[in-house]
Amino acid sequence: SNSELDGVTLFLLSDAGDVFLPVEGVPDFKEDTLHKEWWNKRMEARKNGEDVNKVQEQWKANQHRVFEEWSTNGTFTVADDTVFMEYRHKLYRWRRGETAWHNTGLEDIKGISPIEGKGFTLAASGNTIYAGKREGDLFLSQDDGDTWRDVTENLAFPFGYFKEIRFAGSTVYVSTDMGVMSSRDGETWHVLTDVDGKRLIMDRIAVDGPTAYSVSDSGVYQVNNQTNAWEQITPELPHTATSFAIDGNTFYIGTKQNGVLRFQRNHQ
Repeated sequence: SNSELDGVTLFLLSDAGDVFLPVEGVPDFKEDTLHKEWWNKRMEARKNGEDVNKVQEQWKANQHRVFEEWSTNGTFTVADDTVFMEYRHKLYRWRRGETAWHNTGLEDIKGISPIEGKGFTLAASGNTIYAGKREGDLFLSQDDGDTWRDVTENLAFPFGYFKEIRFAGSTVYVSTDMGVMSSRDGETWHVLTDVDGKRLIMDRIAVDGPTAYSVSDSGVYQVNNQTNAWEQITPELPHTATSFAIDGNTFYIGTKQNGVLRFQRNHQ
């Protein structure tokens, strides 16, 4: 969570699972945000007796960039004690005990995602990190963000943008506006279809151990790990899903129009 204008605060769920506790020792970023830079320019102009209105007009002309950056700052994922976070369209890494954020060298400065406020699409497991850029390029690191390689050309089909990236065991699932694909190594990718061979576009993905689940208007689906196909486990949903979580055999689906839906699945 980026709870302050220019500071970083991360929270960790307590052992009892009933309260979020602040993580100690998280450093702030050394570089000012674009918002802070423009604030400083206005203050400096006023201090030096310069034309503040001119600076204000320049600020207004750049407002879209300022707010676009602000909305993507703080996108993060966690693997063990390592945090990867977006700040000013750059991907940083911080490990517990370190006193500064490390710039991994990955930037996402081109294009604007059709999903408002979306920057990098991230997922991490152990030393493996996937980072999807706004224009659809996918980068993979297998050394905890020290080096990256572009695996976009390996992907199973063309698409416009990323929705989510999730790990289920050693398999990574990449959800896009044109469907879902999976891989175990980032080199070979497989298209996920339903039992009839139709590629499905999913609203949200959730995982439970080695199994991936997804939700769309047509229902909730589970991946058959033998066939790599979506198998439908609930009927159509009455409302569009905006979030999806699993707790054992209970499925929670947040919707745009009707709060949270709960589905209890019989143990199989």
